[in-house]
Amino acid sequence: MDSLVREDLGVAHKTITHWVQILEELYYHFRITPYGARHSNFLKKEPKLYDCLGYRAELQFIRNKRGEEVDFIVTIDHKPWFAVELKESDETPARSLLEFGAQLKVPYVYQVVRNTQKDMVSHGVHILSAEKFLSGLI
Repeated sequence: MDSLVREDLGVAHKTITHWVQILEELYYHFRITPYGARHSNFLKKEPKLYDCLGYRAELQFIRNKRGEEVDFIVTIDHKPWFAVELKESDETPARSLLEFGAQLKVPYVYQVVRNTQKDMVSHGVHILSAEKFLSGLI
């Protein structure tokens, strides 16, 4: 993405990188990067987020070389805390969510759907509405 902006504006890569860094420091935006851990099969990236309690918290996504992915994974001190897959209406646990959850030993695994009445557990995956999931984060 940086290269597209750089080409459109006709500026150096270092300049775009500096601008992006300034905007991140001002909390204008943040990046979500792939979760890499020590698995050579995963793509790797670098940015990190920190919370007010001093824990090293990261919001990332997981994608392997086969293109299978999970939308979000939150880690605390580099250890998976919870993973989230977003689906319009599919209430069958996503295969990638099951596989990554088991492989990485993610304690909490969620599939968030649009159905406002949904709240169930299937194969260790908590399937619930976006409304219930987001209200639980507060």
